[in-house]
Amino acid sequence: MPERMAIIEDIKSRTSTHSCPKCDGPAYCGMEAGKSASACWCMSLPPVNDKPNTLIGETCYCKTCMSEMVKVA
Repeated sequence: MPERMAIIEDIKSRTSTHSCPKCDGPAYCGMEAGKSASACWCMSLPPVNDKPNTLIGETCYCKTCMSEMVKVA
């Protein structure tokens, strides 16, 4: 049961692995949490500026900022 709760918290973005470099809010990176890149939420978004989302910066953005970047690109 604790594993299931951790997954639900990840989905809800209530857990964080770091702060977003753009807004300083909580951000979650699956790779930082020990998961594979393909399992991270950002890989479900289109690439920004033709770069895989994992290569946009040294630190991942939060879902809100990353979603806005996708709209702009």
